[in-house]
Amino acid sequence: GEAEESYRLVLAEDPGNLDARWGLAEVVLALGRAKEAELLSRQVLAVEPSYPLARFTLAKALLEQGKVEEARRLLVEEFRRNPDPEVKALLEGLP
Repeated sequence: GEAEESYRLVLAEDPGNLDARWGLAEVVLALGRAKEAELLSRQVLAVEPSYPLARFTLAKALLEQGKVEEARRLLVEEFRRNPDPEVKALLEGLP
């Protein structure tokens, strides 16, 4: 709750702050609000397609909503750009 409020305050002052937007996406995803996390992640990627781990966050939000194929495509792309072990583990764990 506190982290969400902090990110929202930063965004109120600076709506273009991608770090705050991505951080808020991670927080709301952790709070179980996958649709909102999807929207926030897509907003980050629309401005900065190479934003680190934004595809990963978006993929996690999509998985929460049962959108496995789109999530898989995003994870493959993210792993190609950033071979992070967490990304690899999630990709390998897909059905």
